[in-house]
Amino acid sequence: MSTDTTEQGLESLIVKAMTGLASDGMTPVDAVRKPAVSYGGTGWLLGDPTDYDREHCVDLFQLRAFLQATQPKVAQALDLGQDSPRRRKVLARLHGEITKRGTIDVLRHGVKHGPLHLDLFYGTPSPGNAVAAERYARNADRVHKLITEDIPARVAADTAFQNAKKNSDKQNARIEHDKALARVMTAVLKDDTELFKQFMDNESFKRWLTDTVFGLTYEPPVAAGSTAGR
Repeated sequence: MSTDTTEQGLESLIVKAMTGLASDGMTPVDAVRKPAVSYGGTGWLLGDPTDYDREHCVDLFQLRAFLQATQPKVAQALDLGQDSPRRRKVLARLHGEITKRGTIDVLRHGVKHGPLHLDLFYGTPSPGNAVAAERYARNADRVHKLITEDIPARVAADTAFQNAKKNSDKQNARIEHDKALARVMTAVLKDDTELFKQFMDNESFKRWLTDTVFGLTYEPPVAAGSTAGR
């Protein structure tokens, strides 16, 4: 087996070590928003370059997801899901505060925007602080658990998909899997509207999620008479 010594090969090794997700063969449009089964060795998320706002130097998807999970009323007031004057104003405010105060200070103390205050970081909660503990737990873990545990479990429990895995080939199992995933994602709508919207509107994210869940839930049927080992 040859070793890829190119710059792209090195980049793939770094990405996999940081995120737990191989980037081999991925073009920018196929980059994903969410981690794979494992966060990898250092706990980073692999972002989608199409989410990056170059003018304001911010990942819009991650900012919106964080605020919706931890400060839903603030997220709704800022209208981050639309390219609106309200969104442009708050992004300009955030960029200006980072330029003036530095990233660390903005993360520690947040940003005041009109009557709103944006908290952008929740540190490890002190013992007994239930509110801080809840917010800390809701950072990215909720969506990560939904993608890597809850959704695959629901898909795996789908009767049609189970039957296809047992009685058909991989291609037909994939067809039933995709149908099952569509049904599960419709049910997910009430739990996470943003995730559902990305699944419906973002083809690269939908393709990645579909491939990921299929990889987690499909096991080839064991041929009759086969045994483990030699």
